Amino acid sequence: MNTVYVLGAGFNRAAYHAYREGLQPPLDADFFRILLTQSDFERHLKNDARALRLMRYIDRYWRIDSISDPASTPGLEAVYSLIDLQRRECAALGQVETANELDSLFTVLTNLLAHMLAAFEGRLTPQSNSELQSFARLALSERAEIITFNYDTLLEWAMEEASGWSEPVPSNLTSDPLCDQSLAFSTKVWNRNLAYGFEFDTVEVRGNAVPGSVYYHVAGNEVYTNRILKLHGSLGWYYGPDGLLLGDAKVLPSPMLPSLPALLTPVVLKPFYEEPFRHIWLQARDVLTRANTLILVGYSFPPTDFHVQKLFREAFVDRQPDVTVVVNPDERAATIVNTLVAPASVETHESLRSLLTERGVRFRQVVLENGDTDIAADGVPAVHPDDFYRSPLST
Repeated sequence: MNTVYVLGAGFNRAAYHAYREGLQPPLDADFFRILLTQSDFERHLKNDARALRLMRYIDRYWRIDSISDPASTPGLEAVYSLIDLQRRECAALGQVETANELDSLFTVLTNLLAHMLAAFEGRLTPQSNSELQSFARLALSERAEIITFNYDTLLEWAMEEASGWSEPVPSNLTSDPLCDQSLAFSTKVWNRNLAYGFEFDTVEVRGNAVPGSVYYHVAGNEVYTNRILKLHGSLGWYYGPDGLLLGDAKVLPSPMLPSLPALLTPVVLKPFYEEPFRHIWLQARDVLTRANTLILVGYSFPPTDFHVQKLFREAFVDRQPDVTVVVNPDERAATIVNTLVAPASVETHESLRSLLTERGVRFRQVVLENGDTDIAADGVPAVHPDDFYRSPLST
């Protein structure tokens, strides 16, 4: 039984309680409103010359009047797409200086996006969130494959927490950090370095840059067959001088990093056919084609995302899943799935908790030592290392 989860931006908002500032993770429509109201970013925007040029560019075309008014701030996709279309036009016309300036604005915006998402992740404690933890343990126990459009690594955190601590710790982990035994050791049993469906050119291991040709050839470091396929890239992925680097998603010393995060940003003409995205999307189509149970959580199929429609139409042209589930408060999501997948029927849930409850998870309120209340979960399947066995991929 092949279970496949497809996760959209609504998954994170459904899985997490409100932030301590009362904010939710930024989506396309409220990215700039959140950016302009956060003190950390406000300082960068005022003190960095490139960031100031970006904000002047946005103000020129959108005439931002009030940062508290969502209607006056543009969507992230709109800004990205305008910069991208203008730089392509300038390059075609030979206007090199203007094209380079627009390239610089594009890089600044991408680094700001990565930095904001990493900053939000730093405020969270996935191990205390019963819904996200329950989902991670359920997915591991089902040996599910996961396709996600999200840049952040909240899911990876939850998978690590659900898998538990690795034992025993190698005695030479500190004295010889680059020996095979040390390279094969990860703090948690589930190792995100092996989860993305392909080998990186360089992997950061406890502060050391290890060539992928070394890291992935250590016994036990084969890429998992049960993958997390991140169709739009991820925090912690960087384009470096030696190819694609897998680093720490939470370590971003400045939003104006000289290196570029490997994110498939929301532009009209996305570079789907460049690596690693070409390979990831091909794997996703193969995974969807073999799905017996398809569960879509918090993804609403934006009407302009034709590549996603192409992906689903091609994956399900000859066969449909036995079970199709849509988790989304918007009823239109199920209608779109019916059109793209053509299943016999669609099971719907308004929330992630409803889905988890239907799959056997029981939630209850508990009182913490400080008097606050929280939600605990029972009935979550136990996780065993065999649930994400290491085996070379055939694709």
